[in-house]
Amino acid sequence: MVCQKMKWSALLAPWLFVLIWSTGFVVAGGVRGRVDPHLFLSTRFFIVAFLFFLIGLILKIEWPDRRIVLRLSILGLFLHGLYLGPGYWVVANGMPVGILVLIAALQPPLTA
Repeated sequence: MVCQKMKWSALLAPWLFVLIWSTGFVVAGGVRGRVDPHLFLSTRFFIVAFLFFLIGLILKIEWPDRRIVLRLSILGLFLHGLYLGPGYWVVANGMPVGILVLIAALQPPLTA
């Protein structure tokens, strides 16, 4: 049975996630030639981390201990630094965004 009182955030969150996630490589083509890809990604990640921190303060979430935060930060650095960093770099150096998207689409099947 479906919960009859579903929070608006539970309905909105998946749509926002898909919207934000799907624009990642489109933005790579948009910033090509305008800014260094690694500077752009670093700024983007800093802004997102700050926004999540603010949202956490506003919603008064229970923060994990520092060890877990450190582990998650290192994991995020490797996941996004080794995934999006080279991807934005190759687009900045001439690879069409469509080719990059096709290569990136292989990640889930290869991981599985």
